[in-house]
Formats: sequence, structure tokens, C-alpha cells
Amino acid sequence: MTDRTLADAIHAHREGRVETARVLYQQVIATQPGSAEALRRSGRFELEQGNLPVALRLLRQAASLAPTEPAGPADLGRALAAAGRPEQAAAVLEALLRHAGDDPALRFNLALLRLGSKEAARATAELERVLAADPRHVGALQQLARLRIANGRSAEAETLLGRAAAAAPEDPAPLLALGGMLGGRGEHGKAIGLFQRAIAMGKLERPEGHIRLSRALEALGDAKAALQAAIEGTEAFPDDDIAWRHLGDLHKRRGELSAACRAFD
Repeated sequence: MTDRTLADAIHAHREGRVETARVLYQQVIATQPGSAEALRRSGRFELEQGNLPVALRLLRQAASLAPTEPAGPADLGRALAAAGRPEQAAAVLEALLRHAGDDPALRFNLALLRLGSKEAARATAELERVLAADPRHVGALQQLARLRIANGRSAEAETLLGRAAAAAPEDPAPLLALGGMLGGRGEHGKAIGLFQRAIAMGKLERPEGHIRLSRALEALGDAKAALQAAIEGTEAFPDDDIAWRHLGDLHKRRGELSAACRAFD
């Protein structure tokens, strides 16, 4: 019965039936309080609902019952980070890496915690270890590229972002990042091609690609194409205020005040 109830709780959780999932998880834990899996899944559920104190209590119990099982301590680390305790979260992940062996995904999470704590040197070391184990880890490639840019090492950043784009040819994010870096160096022609490729994938969830394309075209002096890119951004994301604000700003710079007012409305 407990296994079935846990399966039902997981199913309700995935379907977004919040109260049903909570009741079923509680039933499993009441019947089998030593189930690390039930505690972990319930803790993850509460974390998603924003109930941090409850999530932390459940995930601490799960991690103590199964300290070498990666999922439990990893979830606890995420909960601690969400609770604003990055050092505790990092300690949990470091202990897990020592007990369970090196794992690129866990180490990448540790690197993100270091970045969140403004520990650039330690984050860099962790990202380099991730890439030593998994040279095609797209997240690590992009994050390390950002650190290289911050340190003025743009050539290395370009190489890293090129590797990320090659490792994930269907992901527009590396293309946008590489285009943004090249545009920052004044290489707008190259940046435009990358932005156009990212947009053509049809996978963007925000107007960032259209806005960057519009700005790069404007920087090259192609005002007509820049305006068209901005308009296409509002067509692709009609409910996004940022896209409309960019279009309004562009109209304003062109002296088209009536069109700017319509965009701002």
C-alpha cells in the first residue's frame, strides 16, 4: 500500500494537484518514516511550493538516512541555497562529492553556488573540474566564458562559447551569448549572424534574440532592418513588455514619437 500511495503522490505532484500530493506524501511518511525516498520527494515538493522550513526539515531527514545517495543531499543543497544559506549548501554538496564520487552535475551546482556567493576564483576552479570530466558540459562552458569575459580574456571566452554552441547545436543560448560577446567587441556583423541563427531555431522563450539583433543592426547603421527586427520581436512575444519597450525606444530615437507612444501603450 505504501509503494502505491507514494506512486500516487508522485503522479499527483507531476500533475500539479498540490493538496492531493501533499496529503499522500504525508500518509507515506506517517506509515514509513524511515523512507528516504518519500522524505526526499516530499521535501522537493515543499521546496517547489515555497515552503522552505518544511522542505529543509524533510530533506535533512532524507539526507541523513541516505547520505551517499546523490539525489537527497543535492535537493538539500538546493533548498539551503533557496533559503539564503549558500555556505551550508556548498558544504552539503562538497560532502556528497567526497562520499559519492565526482559527478559533473553536482560539481556544476557547487560552481553555481560559488558564483552566487561572488567567489569567482573558487567557481572557476569548480567549472574547470566539471569540464575536465565532461568537456561538452554546456552550462559549465557558458559560465566559465562569462568569468573569462569579466577577466578581460575574450579570446578564451569566444573559444568556450564556440564549444558550447557545437556541443548543443539545437540550443539558442550559446549563440546568443557568443553573439553578445562579439557585439560587445564591435563585431556586429558576426553577432548578427549568430542572433539570426538563434531566432531561426524557434526555441526562444523571451525577445532577447530579437532585441539583440535589432541593436546590432542599428549599430551597423541599418535602421530599417533594426526596426523590422524589433517589430518581429513584438509579433513573436506580443505580451512581453520588454519587447514593446525596445520598439518604443527605437521609434523615439528615430523621432517617430506617435509610433513610440503606441508601442509604450
